Amino acid sequence: MISCNVVAYRSENIAFLLKAIDKYFDRIRLINGASNPTEIRTIVKRFGNVEYHEHKFEFPIEQFNYLLNKSEKGEWWMYLSDDEVPSEPVLHNLLKIIREAEKDGNDCIFFPFINVRDYAPTVSVMSMLV
Repeated sequence: MISCNVVAYRSENIAFLLKAIDKYFDRIRLINGASNPTEIRTIVKRFGNVEYHEHKFEFPIEQFNYLLNKSEKGEWWMYLSDDEVPSEPVLHNLLKIIREAEKDGNDCIFFPFINVRDYAPTVSVMSMLV
C-alpha cells in the first residue's frame, strides 16, 4: 500500500494538492490542525480515498507523528505539507521507484519537492537542474 500523509495548514492549498495527488495513492491521510475545519471537510468530501483527522498541535512534527501512528506495518508513505506537490514524473513513476528501492533493500526514499504559493510553484525545478 502506498499512502500520502498530508498536514493541512491553509485550506486554500488543499483542493489543489489533493487534485494533483489523488490518483497516485491508495490512501491519503489528511490532518487539520490549523485551518477552518468546515472548509477542509467540504474539500475532502470530493475525494474518495481521503481519511480526515483533526488534531490541534503546536509543532508540525506532532502532526506528522500522529499520522505515522495511523500507518500500517509495511506501508510506504509520503509526507507532504499542503504547500508541497511532488513532480508529475515522481508521481507517475512512484510504484516503479518503490519497487526498485525494495529490490535494492531500501525502506526509505527521499524526493525533492516544490513548494506552491497562490497555486503556482515558487521554485522552478528546471532552473535548479541547469
